[in-house]
Amino acid sequence: METVCSYAIRSIALEDMQILQAVKYIVFLKELQMADKYGKYIIKEPRMRPPHKEIVKPIVAFNRGRTDFPEVPFSINWEVIEVPFTMEKAGHTHDWDQLLCFIGSDPDDFFDFGAEIELYLGEESEKHIINSTSLVYIPRGFVHGPLIYTRVSKPILFNNIVLSSTYGRAKQY
Repeated sequence: METVCSYAIRSIALEDMQILQAVKYIVFLKELQMADKYGKYIIKEPRMRPPHKEIVKPIVAFNRGRTDFPEVPFSINWEVIEVPFTMEKAGHTHDWDQLLCFIGSDPDDFFDFGAEIELYLGEESEKHIINSTSLVYIPRGFVHGPLIYTRVSKPILFNNIVLSSTYGRAKQY
């Protein structure tokens, strides 16, 4: 037979446990609310549809073909190149600076580069062969292209960094 005293102690302990759970839940909600305050800065699965049929893997992109943060004068995309093809058929310019990054895809050695690329630069279309991990700075208004992947023996990563929140061409040649 349970005494009134032991019943009261058990009831208080149960109430305390419920109060503790309620407090934990309130703390959890507060933390969640704090996460929502800055969650707007996280873009989950930022995919972009590949602009070339030869690129079959999804493209990871920020502000490219999207409007994640139009106030940020920067866009970037990562593409996996697995087969030879012509990415750009002709020279063109942009109204912003750009970086073209060609990187080996081996996570243990980004300098293990299995491709050869022709890139034409300047109004006179000076031909350059890229056959190692390379970065190419394209100043605003500078003619660049064609861009041709002539040989791809193993996948490489192409990274296009644009110092603008939108993408477009100023002039096509």
